[in-house]
Amino acid sequence: MKKNVFISYSQKDKEKVSLFASLLANNNYDVWMDVKSISLGESIISAVAKGLDNADIYMLFISSHSNNSPWVSEELNIALTKSVEKQKPKIIPILLDDCIIPLTLTGRLYLDARNSIQAALQQLNKEFSIVSNCDEIITLPNKPVLSGVVFGLSKTTNICIGGGEHYYDNEFGHTDLINERESIQRELRKKANGVLMNFVPLSDFDLQSPIPKFKNGSYDETIERVAGKFDASVSENVSVQATIFNPEYAKIYDLVKNKLDKLRANTLTYIFTIPFQSEGFDKKCMQKIQDNYSIISYDYDEGATIEYNSNFFISIKCTLEQVFMKLHTEYGFSFSKKAASFIPDDFIKWITN
Repeated sequence: MKKNVFISYSQKDKEKVSLFASLLANNNYDVWMDVKSISLGESIISAVAKGLDNADIYMLFISSHSNNSPWVSEELNIALTKSVEKQKPKIIPILLDDCIIPLTLTGRLYLDARNSIQAALQQLNKEFSIVSNCDEIITLPNKPVLSGVVFGLSKTTNICIGGGEHYYDNEFGHTDLINERESIQRELRKKANGVLMNFVPLSDFDLQSPIPKFKNGSYDETIERVAGKFDASVSENVSVQATIFNPEYAKIYDLVKNKLDKLRANTLTYIFTIPFQSEGFDKKCMQKIQDNYSIISYDYDEGATIEYNSNFFISIKCTLEQVFMKLHTEYGFSFSKKAASFIPDDFIKWITN
């Protein structure tokens, strides 16, 4: 029987936490990371309490970021109360960096993920196997494994505000911009839910939430001010990312090959978990990229961007435990065809050999 895991973390630690969560999902755990997506008007405390009601395990990822998060503190307090009253969830702290462990957790055995998430998972199986209550043990990959896929959708408002000398030509105001942005948000959420329902059982969705909430994945939504069509004017770009942990490759293949244009995705990121590697693995991968491609740009969050073929780009980020490959194009209309021609398995074999 699957165990339900409630994950508490700071958004600033999401990359490491997502790796841990994806490996748990690959080992038959049900993982909730989306309780932070609270519906409008819903009580934060009641939403978190509801999310913890069915949790067998509460995992708190401790870092300097989480120690400064009032949200995480509230979740921990609720989890501790429920653990005393109902004898569950089992509380498992996981240390991400050299920070102070909260006083309420002093004396508890914790997992050490400062150097390696995979090592922490091995420790979980050794120290806390009693919580799983099942015959299977946590297994880690012995070769690159597709542990996550991220579908990205974005759209910019046609309405802009401001505009310098063209101000009087721009008849729209701030309220109009907000209304269009909210309309785009609804549209992209519908599309994101469409993507997710190809992978996530309906029983794992929160159908009462306007924002996608589901097990074994995460949903992110950002709004960014961008340059408008007039000088000194601004528009807003809405971006959503729907992440699925441990996805079925056959379903991804079908969507990417046949239906990506209908889903309106304009980026696609493959996340591969790499077995234990020696120090310097990330630089070795980047060296291979540098030796074989011209680097167009480099960014800490997305890595090195190359032009894989005409107007089709891959942003590659390597860590000691993961390789991220984000596909995107210069022109949105060509993305579906370009992405369908890319074979991620071949690329990951090449970059890791």
